[in-house]
Amino acid sequence: MKKCVVFYGGDSQTGTTMIAVSAAELLAGAGKRILLIGASSHPLDPWLPQSAEASLDDLNLALKAGTLSAAEIRQTVMTVRGVDILPGMRRGSRDGFGHEEMKSICGLIWEDYDWILVDGGCEPACGLTMAALQCGQKAVLVLTQQEKCLLRFEAKISALERALPPEQLYVVNKFNASGAFYTEKEMAGRIGCRPDAVKTIAYVPFGWQAEMDRLPLLNHRKFRRDMEKITDWIEEDEEFDDRRTGRTIRRVLSALPHGR
Repeated sequence: MKKCVVFYGGDSQTGTTMIAVSAAELLAGAGKRILLIGASSHPLDPWLPQSAEASLDDLNLALKAGTLSAAEIRQTVMTVRGVDILPGMRRGSRDGFGHEEMKSICGLIWEDYDWILVDGGCEPACGLTMAALQCGQKAVLVLTQQEKCLLRFEAKISALERALPPEQLYVVNKFNASGAFYTEKEMAGRIGCRPDAVKTIAYVPFGWQAEMDRLPLLNHRKFRRDMEKITDWIEEDEEFDDRRTGRTIRRVLSALPHGR
């Protein structure tokens, strides 16, 4: 699906959700209509608000019954700092939520948004995560320089390859330029992608405080600058429908690369 970008982490501590939230707020601040869907296997992530009244749980039940409508989805959405958020599931099990269910939800409200961003978590065994990946046009794959993160990502990449969207960008979060860690070029070699398909987000202290405040680090100059590289990649080669002619038009917004 065009307009759908999935954020997926190589490990549980890479900052995937925070990066997804930051990208959503940057795009919304630029005047884009953004929906952020919580499809992580961790329903209590502090970066996304939770709703006691409605979430993907309830939409899935309506989908199974064949009664889900665009109006019901809109009633479930919460707006936080200019971003519409569809809260993730409250329940521990995500069984029964597949590609078609995610596709149906996105399809019902497709025209409401310029971009649908999905926090896909980090668990390939989660049906909701796999459904999100299969619906995406682009994937932002979040890693760190830590050896354990790379090993865990390598262990599950074979299970993901059939589900990954056609366009991929690898983001090394908490990047440290010290010689003790992998460089961008070395990271690309480990991952097996072109060097220009890897972007970095500099390490910023006090991330724990931002997590407590439930606010991204966009007020930090370095972090914001690096996040803007990611949103530029998201918007490159953007396709949109010309309402005057009904035709799909592609416009190139940057010269950044497409994934592998």
